[in-house]
Amino acid sequence: LFPIVKVVLFLSLSLSVFHPVFTQQLDINSRGASNQVLIRTFLKLQRGGCPMFWYRFNGRCYKYVATRLTWADAELYCVSQRANLVSIHSLEEQEFVKTLIKNFDHAEGPTLIGLSDIHKEGRWMWSDGCAVDFVFWNAGEPNNYGGHEHCDCGHNNTGKEFKWNDIQCHQTMPFICASRTGCPLKIRRLCHIHL
Repeated sequence: LFPIVKVVLFLSLSLSVFHPVFTQQLDINSRGASNQVLIRTFLKLQRGGCPMFWYRFNGRCYKYVATRLTWADAELYCVSQRANLVSIHSLEEQEFVKTLIKNFDHAEGPTLIGLSDIHKEGRWMWSDGCAVDFVFWNAGEPNNYGGHEHCDCGHNNTGKEFKWNDIQCHQTMPFICASRTGCPLKIRRLCHIHL
């Protein structure tokens, strides 16, 4: 009994990992001009009431799945877990997803997210039905590279900043599921990040 308890305790302790995260804060100077300042904070992966191997962030549970599947098969797997492929609605959530990937994939390879234009070319939608209210595309993306990405799906992890890229949906990659809790309520604005 005691060796099993020690193993479980060690496993749960090893799954709580701190990673540095940079968030943006606007600093308004005396002339009314704003400067963006990067602040280093630490993000801890925590279960917080989520099932085993799922991690909580802002009221949702997330799971990194290392098995390489197509976008459609990954979405079906997530649905079988009462979730969808992850939809990302803020820079903070993007940073959490980046931390999750880094924690489970030290090579930091491409990882599927729930964004696609499978219903209509060029019209991007999240698989959970939420509005696309935040984007983090790499420069020049989405680009339908070579005209072969007609059924485009998004993936995270392009370059060191983990920006998004469009790929053909039949390509296989690891993926992230996120629990369904409804779409975030936001002031009507479209966030575009150009770094």
